[in-house]
Amino acid sequence: MTEFKYNLSVNFCEKYFLSLLREWNIDIGNQKFKRGFQINFFSRVNLTYEDIILSIQKNGYLENVEDQLLFLKDPVLKNQFSMATTAEGVEIKIESNGKESKIKGSGRISPIEEDLASDLIYYYKNFLYISKESDNSIENHSRLYRSIIIFSINFIDAFILKHVLYFESKHLFEKECVEIRKERIFPAKVRKFYSLGKEKNTEILCNTKEYHRFFELNRIRNSILHTSNSNIIYTLKEMSENISKIRIGVASFLKTIRMNFDFPTPYYLSQIINLPEIIK
Repeated sequence: MTEFKYNLSVNFCEKYFLSLLREWNIDIGNQKFKRGFQINFFSRVNLTYEDIILSIQKNGYLENVEDQLLFLKDPVLKNQFSMATTAEGVEIKIESNGKESKIKGSGRISPIEEDLASDLIYYYKNFLYISKESDNSIENHSRLYRSIIIFSINFIDAFILKHVLYFESKHLFEKECVEIRKERIFPAKVRKFYSLGKEKNTEILCNTKEYHRFFELNRIRNSILHTSNSNIIYTLKEMSENISKIRIGVASFLKTIRMNFDFPTPYYLSQIINLPEIIK
């Protein structure tokens, strides 16, 4: 696959970095973020203005900084990591939110929401680069389309569950978490979770473009998994438009929900938000 590049301007990257500093409460004193700027993260990562701009343009986020901030400082998602081994019989054990996971190799343990985010980005990039001229183009496009649409809703569900597990481990919102787990209508489940934050009025969430895009994606996902027709219809234009909706309807949507708890934005949400629109 051709090396993927985010279409992000210098001005966008400057604003992105300043927003990152605010979200993670990082003080740069009287420094101005412009040419000549330097900053040190974690007493070992030294970055210049140019380093920061190039990293955001290449990766869609500030690599080796935002992932470490998430690991070290995020209230819910800190201390999470992936482990793998090819050695047969070697045991891997990880504890998160009061629950232990273990496996005997050969195998791997990783946070499900990070894996699903990685899958979405991988499939999105592949969809973007598939030539529409080849004989099996539409078949390949439609396979990726189904995966992205279905995984997008699974990702939201897993992301919310991770926060529910955190609240349960801290004995917070115990009654509400039971209700969230019992809820079978997914948009209602999401609204119940949102209402645990500062803003209790879910109508505010429902009137956002993020919620409308999420609702569309959930409807499309249901039409694939629970179709009333014996056939499913794809057009390349429609697939491209619907896949592009994950930037707002999944990543920006989850960012909006996290903001209701004053939680910062995980780097992988920024990676999805900053993906280019697909036009075919």
